[in-house]
Amino acid sequence: MTVRRPSREAAELKIYDFIAGVVPELPDWWPLAVLVEDGSEDPRVCAPEKCGWAFALLESDATSYVHQDLSIEWYGTSWTPQAVEEAAASDLWGPG
Repeated sequence: MTVRRPSREAAELKIYDFIAGVVPELPDWWPLAVLVEDGSEDPRVCAPEKCGWAFALLESDATSYVHQDLSIEWYGTSWTPQAVEEAAASDLWGPG
């Protein structure tokens, strides 16, 4: 049986939908610090239990996962509303 990794777009939609429920204060413009393929090096085919995406809101967060069936394996975030203020003060980026 061939298992395919969900598209990056499908994974992002699922992540942001999930995040809206668990971190409702997160602005919709906040970028993911990490979003990388998880599983096989072959992006087209991988094992069912390891065929998805790894993500984090902040670089310091534990990695969470979007699996092949678009279920979320969530390990939380240390993101707080203060992160928006800190990002704006850094002049690195902000709402765009």
